[in-house]
Amino acid sequence: MPSCFVTIATPEYYARACVLRDSIREAMGTEVRFVVLAVSDAGGGGWLTDKVTWLTPDDLGLPFFWDMAFRYELFALANALKPFLIAHVLRTTQTQDLVFLDADTTVLGPFLEVDVALAQQGTSILLTPHADRPQERSLPPTEIDLLRHGIINGGFIALNAGAAATAMVNWWCERMRTECRYDPEHGLYGDQRWLDLVPSLFDEVRIFRHRGYNAAYWNDPDRRPERRGEAWFVGDVPLRFYHFSRWNIEGGESLVAYKDLFYRSINLDRDRLLEDYRQSVIETKAVLPEPPVTRPFSLFSDGSSIPGIVRSAYSSAFGSREASHAELFTHGLEMVLQPCEDLPSFSRIALPHLYATIWRLRKDLHTNRFDLMNRDGQLWFMEWVREYMQGDYGVPDRALGPAHHALAAAADEPASDTA
Repeated sequence: MPSCFVTIATPEYYARACVLRDSIREAMGTEVRFVVLAVSDAGGGGWLTDKVTWLTPDDLGLPFFWDMAFRYELFALANALKPFLIAHVLRTTQTQDLVFLDADTTVLGPFLEVDVALAQQGTSILLTPHADRPQERSLPPTEIDLLRHGIINGGFIALNAGAAATAMVNWWCERMRTECRYDPEHGLYGDQRWLDLVPSLFDEVRIFRHRGYNAAYWNDPDRRPERRGEAWFVGDVPLRFYHFSRWNIEGGESLVAYKDLFYRSINLDRDRLLEDYRQSVIETKAVLPEPPVTRPFSLFSDGSSIPGIVRSAYSSAFGSREASHAELFTHGLEMVLQPCEDLPSFSRIALPHLYATIWRLRKDLHTNRFDLMNRDGQLWFMEWVREYMQGDYGVPDRALGPAHHALAAAADEPASDTA
């Protein structure tokens, strides 16, 4: 059996981490190491420490962690930390073989096939595809969606410790420092699209096509879970784990609502599996204490919310850096209000990174009137910012400062100079 399983959980997924832990213990039939990285504002919870290695981001020792925490929303941050967690466990333990699983999965049988695959010479890295044969789906993801979001699913990876795995994980870490962005239009989908490059860039990689691993809505009805006695199968092979991706159980989403979004086939066994999982998550969550929140990743130091557009502007303007929580969460807004070096500045008028990011993201603003390469275009855009930016993006009042300053400066100048 793999000697170590690892996962990552944000506070709303702590109950799922517990369900995953229990399913691993039951399925493996032997004690294995289970490591959870809690991406929370207040650190770990004692209720998860029973035969579990509980880590917080501080334990990873990343000098650029707060840069990542300011750059990414919480979901993206958790995914960006995935290779750093794997690297930490491989570096600090005697683990020889490691399996990462997303927290929203449940293990249904021993990973015998993983053992066999990793024991083969020339195999150190196992990746699973979303689909292993052509599919006709009436619901997303279609094959076009898979091309946008990733052929490989990031919810499972198995590694043998060694040079090949270390090289891949280190490369993945470097990309995740700044490029765990969800932007399919520009070829990025969090941590996942990067995995598509792994088979061509690294040695000892195998696409693991066993149909009992990573069954989920995206390969239904091609992989139909069936209960036979006490065991689960997909066709003639045992089902080893099921991935309950994108199911908002904590928010009250029912089985019926989830099925309506992602499933069209009728499968009573699968529905039983889904409902049992939903009940396990609800019952587990009910007995867990609420984790305290002491330094929210979503708030500036003054307690105001960090809008997503501020994170986007920071990501566009600044590379990875070593920085403290106080530096970024106190002064991050002022950083993105600095003039954008890619655009010309005029007398007392300079367009900030924040405004430039909004313009780049808003194709409806790409008109001659808002030509940012000339002074009039920048002034017209400052008018738009003053009128609409707060309503559209929820930025603090002080984010309007450069627009107020530029428009006041233009008003003080002779009309002939501002035409």
